[in-house]
Amino acid sequence: MQFGRRSNSFRDFRRDGFGFNRACFDVDFPALETQIYGGRKMNWVARRYLVAGRVQGVGYRFFVLRVAARHSIYGIVRNLPDGSVEILAEGERADIDEFRKDIAAGPLLAEVTSIDEIDIQASGRFREFRIDH
Repeated sequence: MQFGRRSNSFRDFRRDGFGFNRACFDVDFPALETQIYGGRKMNWVARRYLVAGRVQGVGYRFFVLRVAARHSIYGIVRNLPDGSVEILAEGERADIDEFRKDIAAGPLLAEVTSIDEIDIQASGRFREFRIDH
């Protein structure tokens, strides 16, 4: 099984979250993408959530990061200038539904007043779930 090609030359160096420089390779992912999404295309969905309420400054994004890991969700979460939080999430339909229930509850100090949910086209571009700054 081929997971992609890697060239022998370094493309660039990027600093990771721990202060270390990591070499980034020129990687071709089509075979990996087919392997990951190939058997699950029928149930794979993507949604955009806009979460309003007291959700900034209370650990909400880190809470969402842990919930996404628990439900095998890929995507990003970020604060918006208006005080809300945006979540782009991709995963199995059942996992996304459970994810929605958990983000509605939020962490102890948060108070979620509303969640706007929009179905979007699943792109498969996310390889992990992360906090976007």
